[in-house]
Amino acid sequence: MQRTRQQVSTASPSALPMTLAAPTYQPPAYQPPAYYPPPPPYAYAYSPPSYGRPAAPTNGLAVAALALGIIGIPTCTLFVGPILALIFGAVGKARIKRTGGRQAGKGMAVAGLILGGAGIVLAMVVYGLIITMAAHTVPTNGGLA
Repeated sequence: MQRTRQQVSTASPSALPMTLAAPTYQPPAYQPPAYYPPPPPYAYAYSPPSYGRPAAPTNGLAVAALALGIIGIPTCTLFVGPILALIFGAVGKARIKRTGGRQAGKGMAVAGLILGGAGIVLAMVVYGLIITMAAHTVPTNGGLA
């Protein structure tokens, strides 16, 4: 029994035979790659010369004052570090002022002065506490020697 086109189109969808249709999607046409600009020129192997003023060298006494001031805080009972920090800081600051800006390190010299002074004050407090505690201790043998 052969059906006609009319009968097939009016038949119910479940009665129609399964047919595979060709895909309707088509890939886009080939596009040539976009134009990329050329890479930047190579960098110089060295930096171009600068015409600014070169950096001033740091005063060595200022660096020493800062280092001794930092070391002098935990070792304040020796008095050597803080005293040397004060001396080197004062001399270094005077030399920096005398050079008129040709040497750097004024901040380090001032920090060395401050830390040296703090180390000396801390040492005095520690020695004062030690003397006070020694004076107020009660002998355990009743005061007999």
